[in-house]
Amino acid sequence: MNDRHRRIARLKKEQELSKVRKIRIGINALTEIFEFFSLALKKTAQAFQEIIKAYSVNKES
Repeated sequence: MNDRHRRIARLKKEQELSKVRKIRIGINALTEIFEFFSLALKKTAQAFQEIIKAYSVNKES
């Protein structure tokens, strides 16, 4: 009976560790996704600034 209880306890502990690993992987993936979109937004903003600058220069001449 002791071996059975130890085995069950070990399996439960392994399941909890597996859940923690999955959560960490998910958080890391979300972090990478947010970093990607942040960079994409910065690049888009820079492109719009360039377009506005070019438009205002053309408008003046």
